[in-house]
Amino acid sequence: PNRPRALLVGGEHPRELLPTEVLLQLAEMLGGRPPPHVSKGLQARVDALARSADVGVIPVLDAASRAAVERGDWCRRCNANGVDLNRNYDEHWGADGERSAGPRPFSEEPTALVRDFAREFAPTLFLSVHSGQRAMFSPCAAAAAASSLASRPSLSCTTAFFSWARLASHTSPSSRRT
Repeated sequence: PNRPRALLVGGEHPRELLPTEVLLQLAEMLGGRPPPHVSKGLQARVDALARSADVGVIPVLDAASRAAVERGDWCRRCNANGVDLNRNYDEHWGADGERSAGPRPFSEEPTALVRDFAREFAPTLFLSVHSGQRAMFSPCAAAAAASSLASRPSLSCTTAFFSWARLASHTSPSSRRT
């Protein structure tokens, strides 16, 4: 219960194929089964992370829409209901008028499942992994330390994630938000 916890979600936008693949590979590495092309140094970092933190990985949020992309619907951003799952959470729901956020926050089963899992898992870091931009964004409610890591443009997502893991492992349990 005193270990830092990270929740990583990918595949909110079905057309973004890379995050799902990266998170599947990370899950394999966390389980001690690295793909052959992974360096021993990177696997050692992932092993150290697994020893010091709990990591929840949801590699693809909308498998049916992902399958549609793989069949050639390359630009699909929303689910079958026309809802952008990335906009279907309660944080700033409906603030972005250009894309469909759905009829209400968590109206879509995948986002409701993420909400329920996050409530039970109680992550100290949440990363929604996307592709298409060289940027890392942090939710408004993130801890100050995580926000400062995310706002440094020189950090890659991997560097920021491992920086969080180091920071979290050196923070006393009483000073961490849960």
